[in-house]
Amino acid sequence: MSFFKTAKKSVIIILIFVVAILMFFYMKASKPTIPPAATKERVWVVQTQQLESGNYAPMTKLYGTVESSKNVTVSASVTGVLEKLSVQSGDYVSKGEPIFAINELDVSIPVSQAKSDVADFKTQIQLQKLSNKINVQRLEQEKQIFKIKKDNVARSERLLSRSLASQSALDNAKEAMVRQEYTLLGAQQAVEQNAQKLAQLNARLQKAEQAYTRAKLAAERANLVAPYDLRIASVMVSEGDLLTQNQPMLSHYSLESLELKAKVSVSKLPQVLSSFEQGYKVVAQLDWQGTTHELPLVRIDGQADASGVNAFFKVPESLTGIRVGTLLSVNLLEPVVTNSFLVPYSSLYGSDRIYLVRDGRLVNTPVKLHGQNILQGKTQAIVSGDIKSGDKVSITHLPNAIQDLKVMEPKS
Repeated sequence: MSFFKTAKKSVIIILIFVVAILMFFYMKASKPTIPPAATKERVWVVQTQQLESGNYAPMTKLYGTVESSKNVTVSASVTGVLEKLSVQSGDYVSKGEPIFAINELDVSIPVSQAKSDVADFKTQIQLQKLSNKINVQRLEQEKQIFKIKKDNVARSERLLSRSLASQSALDNAKEAMVRQEYTLLGAQQAVEQNAQKLAQLNARLQKAEQAYTRAKLAAERANLVAPYDLRIASVMVSEGDLLTQNQPMLSHYSLESLELKAKVSVSKLPQVLSSFEQGYKVVAQLDWQGTTHELPLVRIDGQADASGVNAFFKVPESLTGIRVGTLLSVNLLEPVVTNSFLVPYSSLYGSDRIYLVRDGRLVNTPVKLHGQNILQGKTQAIVSGDIKSGDKVSITHLPNAIQDLKVMEPKS
C-alpha cells in the first residue's frame, strides 16, 4: 500500500515538471518578436583648412650676439692734459663731429722740438759738406805736391848717376817724398772720414724727419673727430686728466660694422654652406620694434665644433638702437621649396602624414616635412606630397584618426 502511495507522488512530481517545461516553451514561442536595433556610425567633428600651393622658405630659429668687426680703442697720441671731451659711453656720433681735444701747448711742443732737430741736422750736413769740399781740395793739392816730391827723387837719381849730385841730396829728396806721402794719406783719410760723418748725419736727419712726421701725426690725432658714423662703446678718461702717451682713452665701433654672430647647427650647415658658396643670397629675418628686417649672411667661421659653426649676418645701419653685445633671435631662411603647402602642426601625424577630408571621410596622405615658416604670426609646417591647391586638410588632431573615418565640419 505504501509502495503505491510513493509511486503516485513521483508521477505527480514528474507531471508537474513536464507541465512547467511545456508552459515555458509555450510562453517563449508566443512572446512578441522585437526587431534588432540598427547600428549608427559615429561622426567626428573636425576643423579643416583649405590648402594653397606656393613657394615657401623653411625657417630655422637662431640665437646670436651682436658684434663689431671695427671695434677701435683710441689711445692718447701725446702726453698732455685732456682739454675737451665731447662724448659719453653709448653716444651716437656722426661723421665729422668732435670727440676730444688735448691741450694745444702739449701738442705743439713735441712738434716744434722735432722740427728743430731736423733743422739742426740739416745745418750740420751743410757744414760737413763745406768741410768735405775743403778736404777734397786739400787732397788734390797734396797729390800735386807728392808728384813734385816724387819727380825730385827721380831727378836726383839721374843726376847722381852722372855724378852731378851728391847722395845726401838724393836722401833729402826721398825723405821729403816720404813726408809728403804721409801728408797725402792724412788728406785721403780726412776725405773718407768726412764722407762717413756725412752719411751718419744723413741717417740722423732721416730719423729726425721721421720723428717730425710722427709728431705731426700725433698732433693731428690729438684732436679727434669722428671718421665715420659710430657709437661710443666706453670712455676711460675725464676732462682735465693728465694723459700719458699711448694711454687708452675710449673705444668706439662703426655702425656699418655690426654683425650678428649666431651658431648654425650641424644638420643645417651643409645646406647653408652649399647655398652660400654657390652665390645664393642667404638671409636671416629679424623682427625689431614691429618691423621685419633682413640680415644677409656675409661669412662663415673657419672652425666648427660638435654643435655647429658660427655664421655672421650683416646688421643694417638703420637699426641704430642695436648695441654690441645685444642678444637677438632671428629666423634663418633656407632655399625655397617649390609647390609646397603650409599646414598647422596639429594636422601632422608623426612627421610624414596628414589627413585630407574628402566626401566627409579622412584620407590618409603621406607627405614630406621640409621645415617651418611663419604666416600671419603663426608657425606652420611646410609639406609637399600628393596634394594640390583646394584640398582640405583636417587641422583637428584626432588620436583615433584612421583611413575613411567619418567626419564633419562644425556648423557655423
